[in-house]
Amino acid sequence: MKQLGDYLNLTPDFAAIEPSPERLRELPPTEKLAAIVAGLRADVDATPEAMHYRRLKLIGDLAHAERRLEWGYRRDELIGNRPAGCWCLGAGGRHKSYLSVDCEIPAFREYCTCPDGEAAEAAARTEAARLQSDWDARIKERQAERLAGLWQDAGIPPIFHGLTLDSFPVVPATALIIGRLWDWLETDRWLVLWGENGVGKSGLSSGLLWELGQRGQSVLFQPVGEILARLKQTYSRENGRDALREHEVMGALMDVDVLVLDDFGTEYLSDSGWAAAELFRLINHRHDHLKRTIITSNLAPSALAARLGDKQGARIMWRVIELSKDWVIKVDGPNLRDGR
Repeated sequence: MKQLGDYLNLTPDFAAIEPSPERLRELPPTEKLAAIVAGLRADVDATPEAMHYRRLKLIGDLAHAERRLEWGYRRDELIGNRPAGCWCLGAGGRHKSYLSVDCEIPAFREYCTCPDGEAAEAAARTEAARLQSDWDARIKERQAERLAGLWQDAGIPPIFHGLTLDSFPVVPATALIIGRLWDWLETDRWLVLWGENGVGKSGLSSGLLWELGQRGQSVLFQPVGEILARLKQTYSRENGRDALREHEVMGALMDVDVLVLDDFGTEYLSDSGWAAAELFRLINHRHDHLKRTIITSNLAPSALAARLGDKQGARIMWRVIELSKDWVIKVDGPNLRDGR
């Protein structure tokens, strides 16, 4: 018949398992653990050999209790060697968590005041700063990738790529205008920039799109002549199956948050009433849906209305002026193209 020692020899050497400080802190007082062990030993001795399974279970419980008692002694020894006021047993804190999935440095909701606690808190702060720095770098990288594609995705001509309000050539004539455009960015109004060729109307509007694009708005730069040519192309019977349809062309122009209509009012608009009608459809939709629009033109608003045709032109410009109000700006200055 097996004796108690024989059963205990079959169990793992639990005392050799290194318990964590957290496990040690959770143990009951050592006196209570010793009392549990003494009670289980008495139960084992009092259990007849005939009650084999009952005795075997008690022996297992006793082995577990003895392991916990051994840990209790180890905890008491650690406490005796810890600095005054320390409760972490060398762990540094309690309520452990981790700063990220692949982070091996623990962070605690509460840190001990002992040197181990101070070191653990310093390590966690350093790791948190590193993770934040890595996160900020990834965010900046994504923003750089998105903004790098902004020029092309927005249809901004390559000649204006990289041109912002901050980098726009500043001369006395444009300094005041640029200041006003910074103010315009904080409004919800439309904008009309008109003036002679080469004074920077298209460049300024490109810079505005850059600023608005960085603020998360969808933006698009489209010369009016190209819009009309693309619409005409959708009517051609020679268009393939994959060619854009009229509703796709016009839909993109209608739905984008901010649209630049560049070179509004050039000579092709007088060819027929069709062009003015299409532009009215576009302007009217954006007007009714409060979609911000920037118009650049060589012509003053009154001359532009006349170019579009007395009736249709008045309807278009009324909507433009209503939503622009004080933001009809004449752009003066030297011809910036002369320096290229």
